[in-house]
Amino acid sequence: MPLSKTVITKIPFSFLLFLAISAQAQKTEDTTVSRHSYFKFSVNYLTNAVYYGRKDSLVLPYITPAISYHDKSGLYFEGSLSYLAGTGAQIDAAEITTGYVFDSKNGKLSGDVYASKYFTNNSSYSVHGEVKGAIGGSLYYNAGPVSINGGADISFSGKTDAAINFGLSHAFEFGDNKHWAITPSALVNAGTQNFYENYFTNRKFSQRRRRRASSHSHRRG
Repeated sequence: MPLSKTVITKIPFSFLLFLAISAQAQKTEDTTVSRHSYFKFSVNYLTNAVYYGRKDSLVLPYITPAISYHDKSGLYFEGSLSYLAGTGAQIDAAEITTGYVFDSKNGKLSGDVYASKYFTNNSSYSVHGEVKGAIGGSLYYNAGPVSINGGADISFSGKTDAAINFGLSHAFEFGDNKHWAITPSALVNAGTQNFYENYFTNRKFSQRRRRRASSHSHRRG
C-alpha cells in the first residue's frame, strides 16, 4: 500500500508549546483607539520548512522578505518571496494575500479573515508546494488571565483540505510603557492532509526528482 494512502485517510492532531518574545509599539488595547494606515516590511528566517507536521527528507531553510500595506479600514495586502538558502539555492515560492482585520470597541475581541494565492517553483521539494491557495479566518478573545484564539482554514491543491486550530496564551508585559512582552502559548490543530498525497505523487517520487538525484550521483562519481 502506498505511504500516501496510510496518512491521508487520517485527521492528524498536533500540539505545540512555545514562548514568544516580542516588542510592541503600544499596548494591544490601544489599537482600537487610534488605527492608522501604514506599510510594513519584514524578513523571516526558517531553519526548515514544515507544514502541518509534514516535511521533506531534505532540509529546506528559507529566507522570506515580505511587504504589506495595512489600511486604517482594516483591509490589508501582503506579498512575499521565499528564497531557498544552502544547496540548490533559488527563489522557491511566492505568496500574495489580502484580508481584513477587525476588533471590538473594548479591545477584548479581534479577528482576521484572509485569502492567499501561492506560487511554487516546479523544482521545489517543499511539502507545501502543491497547495495553490487558501482562505480562512481566526478570532482572538482576551479573557483576562488568558487569551483564547481559534480559527479555521481551507486550502486547495488536487483536493480540498480543511483545518482548525485552538490556542491559549498569556502575555507578560514589561519595560517602559510595556513595550516588551513574553507570551507563553499552547496550540493544538487538526486537519485533513490531501496535499501530502499530491506532494508524494508530484514531487517526492516524481520522475523529475529521480532524474535530478541520478544527475547528482553521476557528478559525484
